[in-house]
Amino acid sequence: MHRQLNPADKRILLIGAPHAKALAHQRANITGGLYSCEITTQPNDCDRIEIDNEVDLTVENKENQWMGVSVQSQGPGGKIVACAHRYQRRYFVNTSQESRGITGRCYMLSEDLSISSDEDGGLWKFCEGRSSGHERFGFCQQGLSATFTKDYHYAVFGAPGAYDWKGTVRIEQRNSTLLDLGYFDDGPYEVGDENRLDPELVPVPPNSYLGFSVDSGKSITKKGQLTIVSGAPRAKHSGAVVLLKKESEQSLMLSEEYFLEGPGLASSFGYDIAVVDLNGDGWQDIVVGAPQFFLKDGEVGGAVFVYINQEGKWDEVTPIPLYGPKDSMFGLSVENIGDINQDSYEAIAYSFKVDYERSKQGLPPRVTFQKNTKTEQGSQSTGTLELRGQKKRGCITAELRLQDDIQDKLRPIPIETSVSIQSTKRGKRQNSLPQLLPVLNSNQPSKVINKLLFRENGIPVISLSDQKDIALEITVNNKNGEDAHEAKLLGSFPSALSYSAFRSQRTTACSNEARCVEIKCPLQGLDSNAVIILRSRLWNSTFIEEYATLDYVNIIVKASLSIDASPQNKVLKNAEAQVRVTVFPEKTVVQHGRALWWIIPVGILAGFFMLALLVFLLWKCGFFKTAKEDQYVEACDKAENHGETSTAEAQT
Repeated sequence: MHRQLNPADKRILLIGAPHAKALAHQRANITGGLYSCEITTQPNDCDRIEIDNEVDLTVENKENQWMGVSVQSQGPGGKIVACAHRYQRRYFVNTSQESRGITGRCYMLSEDLSISSDEDGGLWKFCEGRSSGHERFGFCQQGLSATFTKDYHYAVFGAPGAYDWKGTVRIEQRNSTLLDLGYFDDGPYEVGDENRLDPELVPVPPNSYLGFSVDSGKSITKKGQLTIVSGAPRAKHSGAVVLLKKESEQSLMLSEEYFLEGPGLASSFGYDIAVVDLNGDGWQDIVVGAPQFFLKDGEVGGAVFVYINQEGKWDEVTPIPLYGPKDSMFGLSVENIGDINQDSYEAIAYSFKVDYERSKQGLPPRVTFQKNTKTEQGSQSTGTLELRGQKKRGCITAELRLQDDIQDKLRPIPIETSVSIQSTKRGKRQNSLPQLLPVLNSNQPSKVINKLLFRENGIPVISLSDQKDIALEITVNNKNGEDAHEAKLLGSFPSALSYSAFRSQRTTACSNEARCVEIKCPLQGLDSNAVIILRSRLWNSTFIEEYATLDYVNIIVKASLSIDASPQNKVLKNAEAQVRVTVFPEKTVVQHGRALWWIIPVGILAGFFMLALLVFLLWKCGFFKTAKEDQYVEACDKAENHGETSTAEAQT
C-alpha cells in the first residue's frame, strides 16, 4: 500500500506480478511487471506501470527476470522500489567465452510512480561489475527482498545468492541531497564489507540464503540505534535470523549483533520477517515465519514465532509459537500492517451441525442437542456470539444426548462446526469506498468437521453344544492406518470356563533340547572385501514331526570370526552376528470334537443289556414255555379210550 501526497493525495495498491508478459520493447516473452490499483469498488481499475521497457541483448537478458518479486513503499510521499532478482547480465556475447550472471537489480520510482530524479531508475544493481562465479557474485540475485528503513534514510537490499549462497545484505542511502543527509558521506554498508568483499565476514555458512527477507528498526537492540534484521531460511539446516548493525564509516560493514536460530529441522525459519511493537512498550519485537515447520505425529503445517523484545536482551527471549494447520504453509508471509482494526467491537454467528450427512440421506439423527428451541431441528443448533473486543474470547458450550436404541454403531458420528460473520444492513454510500466490515482470518478454517467414535462394548455370545474346546482368535486393526496411541486389548474369562492347557515360554539352546548344527570353515587368502554366503534348507516336515505342539519356533543363525594364534594388537570389530527367523504354524479353526474312546464300549454293553432285558420280558410272558411228558401221556390215553368206545357202539 502506497500513499501519494503530490500532485494529489491518494492511496494506491501496488502489486508485483513476476510472471506478467513482457512489454513491447523488452524482446522477451515473460518478464514480470508492476501494477497500480486505485482503491475503489471498480474491478478493472488496475494499470501496468511502464518501467524497464528497453533492453540491450548484448549485455543483458530479461527473460523470466521476475520483475515485481518484491515491492515496497517508503511511506507517505516516499519512494517505491520494485526488484527483479533473476535479471541476467551477459558477458562476451557471441564469443566462445560467453557467460551469464544472475545478478538481479531493482528499480526506484518517485511517489507518483514516475522516474523523475537521479535516484530513480534501474541503476540499483550493486552486484554488477564484481567477480563472477557462484563463489562470489555470479548468482547474487539482488532484490529477492528489499525495503526501506523507517527513518527514510536507507534502502535495504537482500542478495541471498552471493558468496556461494551464503548471502549478503546491503544498505544504501536513499537521498544524496546534503540538506537531507546532514553530512557528506554515509555508506553504503554491506555484510562482508563494501571495500573488502570478504566472505569470511559473513556470519552464516554456505547455502544459508542470508538476505532472503529483510526489515529494520531503531528500538531492537538499543533505543535510537539502527538494526537490520535479515532471514537466512537454510542456515544450519533449520533457518536463522541475524540482527545486523553498522560498523564505523571506515569499515562500511554490517556485522552480526545477535543470531536467532530456528527451532525445527528444515523449517525454513526466516522465510519472512516483520519488525513490530506488539505490546506497545516502545521496544520493537520480531515476528518470524517458518512455513515448513512441522511436529512429528502432529497436524501442523507451518508456524510463526513471535519474539517479544526484553529491552534489547535477545539472549533471554523465548519465542512464542503459533502453529498453522497441516499443509497450510503457515508463515509463508508475515507483515506489519499497523492498527488496522482500531479495536472495534464486532459480532459473529456460530453454527453446529451434527450428523449432517445422515440428514441429507434421510436417516434419523443419532445425537440431539439438549437445549434447543422449538423451531430448531434436534440435530442442529445455531446462535449468535457477540465479541466485546478484538482480543476478547468467547466460548459456546453445547450438550448432546445420545438417542436410545441406536442400531448404527459402526460408523462414527460427524460433528460439524462453522462460523460466519453476521450480515448487517448497509447505509447509503457516501463515497467511492464501501464501509469497512469485519472479515474472518483466512488462515483459520471457518468450518471444522470432527468424528465421534463409539466405544466398542459389545458382548458376543458363544453357544456350546457338544464342542469341548474353544479356540479364540482375535484380530485388531487400526482404522485407516491411524495411530493406536498405546491401545491395549484386555480379555477376561468367566470362572466357569477353565483353561484346557498351559504352555510356558520355553527357550532351548544347543546345550539343552535344541538341535544345532555347527559349521567351521577356515578362511584363508581373503581380502577385506570378501563376502561369504552360507545357504541352508530346513524341511517343513521337521516342524510338523518334531515341533507340532509349539506356538512358534525361532531359528537362530550365529556367525562369528576368530583368529587362531593372533597377536594381541589385532582386534576384530563386530566379530559376532546373529540372525533370527521366527516360524509360526498355520492356525486352523477348531473342528467339532471327536467321540471319546469310552463311548464305544459303553455302547456295546448297553446293547447287550437291552437284549437281555428283552429276552427276560419274553420269557415272563411265556414265549419260551414247552408241554410236560405227563400231559402228553394223558392226552394219548384220552384219545385211545375215546376210540374204543366209538367202536363198541358201532358193533352193538
